[in-house]
Amino acid sequence: MDKNELFKKLSDSIVSMSGSYHATEIFTDFVTMAAVSISNALLFRKDLEEKYMLITKKYTKEQLFRFPEMFIMLQELFEIEIDDYLGKLYMEVDGGGNRKGQFFTPFHLSELTSKFSTQFSHLSEKEQIENDIEVIKVLEPSTGSGGMILGLAKHMKENGINYQEKLRVTARDLDYKCAYMSYIQFSLAGIDAEVIQGDTLANVSNLKLYTPMHVLHEGVCLHV
Repeated sequence: MDKNELFKKLSDSIVSMSGSYHATEIFTDFVTMAAVSISNALLFRKDLEEKYMLITKKYTKEQLFRFPEMFIMLQELFEIEIDDYLGKLYMEVDGGGNRKGQFFTPFHLSELTSKFSTQFSHLSEKEQIENDIEVIKVLEPSTGSGGMILGLAKHMKENGINYQEKLRVTARDLDYKCAYMSYIQFSLAGIDAEVIQGDTLANVSNLKLYTPMHVLHEGVCLHV
């Protein structure tokens, strides 16, 4: 199954579950449970586990089996290629646009932005090794679904740079759903990231999530 067919299958899975709940609510529950599952496997938080269990009470046993199936599809998509799949999926199920006035940057524009904002694209792989490109630290104050960071990671990979080793990200968003979306996609792409839900301007942090690659690099002694 190619990328487009797999993405359509993922989108259809969410839409087919709609009935008692709108597809956008199912999407939100999906990203919340997926993010909690990844995070709590690394650093258990009782409050997140309670949020997860509260969501499960909304669905039948048969419906609950659909959520891990969708997560596997998303994982398979990232194995094919880096892309802002959750941003596209959110718009696909009418989560943005007319419902909330919320739009995510098309991924091809995120890729283009990364090419203009980095200085290594003109170097050959040999030159990059010889120049020993240092760790690139990025602060994303309004991460959305993480498209800009994903675009940068893809651009680094295309230029022969191991973004999983060289890229360090701190991403914030006021919207819990966006924080979860970014966290899931950064985790599946193998990006070292700290994802924060909170007000960037007020410097308020309500929730911090650490990707598996961040834990691998920094160790497991993290503060909740």
